[in-house]
Amino acid sequence: MADEAALLPGSPGALPPAPPSPEAPPRSRRLLIWGGLLFSLLGSIAILVIAHRRAIEELRPLIVKVAMRHRLDPDLVEAVVEAESGGNPSAVSRAQAYGLMQVRIPTARDMAGRDVTIDELFDPVTNLDLGCRYLRRMLDRYKGDVRLALMAYNAGPGKVDQWLAEEPDPARVLRHKAYGETRAYVLKVLDLVRERK
Repeated sequence: MADEAALLPGSPGALPPAPPSPEAPPRSRRLLIWGGLLFSLLGSIAILVIAHRRAIEELRPLIVKVAMRHRLDPDLVEAVVEAESGGNPSAVSRAQAYGLMQVRIPTARDMAGRDVTIDELFDPVTNLDLGCRYLRRMLDRYKGDVRLALMAYNAGPGKVDQWLAEEPDPARVLRHKAYGETRAYVLKVLDLVRERK
């Protein structure tokens, strides 16, 4: 009996009570937390999409002017701008491409016929002009095939020429030869053009 009394809480020599085990929040509370996080994330994405669309809309008059100068469909140029930078003239990629149309320094030099600075590539007028020159060159090179021109804009004309040497059908090149990233890029731009028509 004495041993049993020693084990009762509060009696001398008794062990302290074990701390309560942490309880998981009730399922409904967890769902509420996850639902709130998901709602917040979707709201942030919606704000970014709206901001990108607004930026593109504000650029539309300039895009039309530059696209027409280079005999390009303004909807195509606008779609390239949206896919490349979301309309952010200060965008920089991991591949060191700059501005609205994500023009790289070597491409800019080739299109301008002179040295071009990064600051110039952040200027929307200069960037659109150089990007449109390059896109026009790719369209001319591939006889107006927009799919091939966009593949070349993304992966480079040397790579597209290599793919075409292995498979002459542009649709099959896009489906079976192009990098996954390049395929996704071309399909995204074409979808954006269709949305604008």
